[in-house]
Amino acid sequence: LPAIYKQAVYFAVCGWMLMGISANQNTTHHKDANAEGSNMFMIILLGFPVYGILMYMLIFGWLRVATILNNPYGCDEFYDISLLSILDYNIWKFFSYSRTSGEYDSI
Repeated sequence: LPAIYKQAVYFAVCGWMLMGISANQNTTHHKDANAEGSNMFMIILLGFPVYGILMYMLIFGWLRVATILNNPYGCDEFYDISLLSILDYNIWKFFSYSRTSGEYDSI
């Protein structure tokens, strides 16, 4: 996929997150704080949008995994598969097994 698609998706998700942050706020906690015996910290803590934060973390996690899986054989040493070294190891393992067992002498 072209890089512009990835940037467009990130821009759309970030815009959705910013709109969601303002929409998920509890607007009645200012009115509740004026009541007798109410603690402002507890009102804000209980009105915190935990579900929204978890949903944003999940969506951004999916985006991160999608960017990693976009090119699994790339040049990133932490996330990408080193296909050449894996194939080299498996070929070496096969030939060492074939020499010791004598099963594949004609190869």
